[in-house]
Amino acid sequence: MSILHRYIARDYALTFVLTIVVFTFVLSVGALVRVIDLMARGASGLTVLEIFALNIPFLLQFTIPMSALTSSLLVFNRLSTDGEITAMRACGLSLPQIAAPVCAVAVVLAAGTLVVSHWFSPKSRLLQRAAMARLTDTDPISLLEEGRFVRDFPGLLVYVGRKSSKGRLQDIVIYDFTQPRVRAHVRAREGDVEYDAAAKRLAIRLRDVHMEKTELTARGHPVRTEVAYAAEYPQDIDVSAALRTGTVRKKISDFTAGELIAAARAPWPHAPDPVAERERMRYLVELNNRTALGFGCFAFALVGVPLGLRSRRRESPIGVALSLTVLFVYYLFMILAKEMTGHPEWRPDLFPWIPVVAAEIGGLWYLRLKG
Repeated sequence: MSILHRYIARDYALTFVLTIVVFTFVLSVGALVRVIDLMARGASGLTVLEIFALNIPFLLQFTIPMSALTSSLLVFNRLSTDGEITAMRACGLSLPQIAAPVCAVAVVLAAGTLVVSHWFSPKSRLLQRAAMARLTDTDPISLLEEGRFVRDFPGLLVYVGRKSSKGRLQDIVIYDFTQPRVRAHVRAREGDVEYDAAAKRLAIRLRDVHMEKTELTARGHPVRTEVAYAAEYPQDIDVSAALRTGTVRKKISDFTAGELIAAARAPWPHAPDPVAERERMRYLVELNNRTALGFGCFAFALVGVPLGLRSRRRESPIGVALSLTVLFVYYLFMILAKEMTGHPEWRPDLFPWIPVVAAEIGGLWYLRLKG
């Protein structure tokens, strides 16, 4: 029995290596285009190689689950087509026993995916963007990332709900702490932003504005609050400190697991409850998306068993097409979770687990049924 287990595990591992190389190469096409562009701009070969290599950990968090599913499907399809499954069953082995080596390898792959997605991938993405920043000028308007509070501007806390490519902003919240004994809170329905390259300042023209200005005592206690409304209001932001050469601002995709948990638990005393909940949900969705990728390796290996046994043809493209269909549904839930962060009451952080749990239940049910 141990010989058969080693045989199946070795076959699965070799197939996994081949499939992950293929999937990673295919997904690296976009990075190759970027590398060619950097070489055309005169970037050094070492810098180009660094940027390309730093993109691989980000791809691995997706290609490992993809390869786990495809390898399981291809291995069991081959064993079924060659009659080896029938021979093993005739020798007294149940289907769960035959699938056990694949599940064991999938557990190792799941642990590796968790490490890559929660630590290596965010670290490498941050280093890659830092390398890119040393070669290109940072777009200052890109600092206003939609759906999150931006703390890069001294004395200001800025939130933008939506941002278009033409500089149109919607659902804007600005907290001004530049004056020691005055706290200003500005909300606007929409606005336009322009960048003054010479002065390194962002000029935001806010419209439909609600303003609150609170005076504080020396100990920080509120004394008086003034409320005002305006059809238009200009807000000038100095971005020179945020555009230092070679420095980059951390995005949510650059946060490690510990940083995501800390950010989700952090209080938001200056933000309205709905805005704070949406911000917190963004961190929870990112954390659950990455974690579900790891557990997805085991789930996909399980679901690959019935897919492989029920596929009557041996051609690899058939197996790849079946696995890509399953993966498309899974990644659709991940995308849906990110799109629904504006509705935290719907718990989009749990969306990525729906296909994972469904795949595990389906795979275990099939093994028990056919065992």
